[in-house]
Amino acid sequence: GGSEGEASNAAMEAWASEEVGGFECYLAADEEDETVEAQEVYRGADTDGPLVNLPAVPNALCLVMRDDKTLRFLKYVSRDAPSSRADVSASYRVDAEDSEGS
Repeated sequence: GGSEGEASNAAMEAWASEEVGGFECYLAADEEDETVEAQEVYRGADTDGPLVNLPAVPNALCLVMRDDKTLRFLKYVSRDAPSSRADVSASYRVDAEDSEGS
């Protein structure tokens, strides 16, 4: 009925707000650090912000092409989230051609 649709809309709005966590965040790595792995700890509000945030969406496929200097971070799911979250993730190495045409 109507209440199911309203509940579904409320859940979608909660996920989209990013206030309940569960979203994927992609951040640019700092150039001065020797390794990207050294930065894989959540960096607070002193950063320039994310490159992109992908909120949790049911039955969705998100394809992201990134380089070694882009960090992937999954924000924890809050106890206030409308549901749990399950992901399937795969990584592929792409051999992109040089922009100089070599």
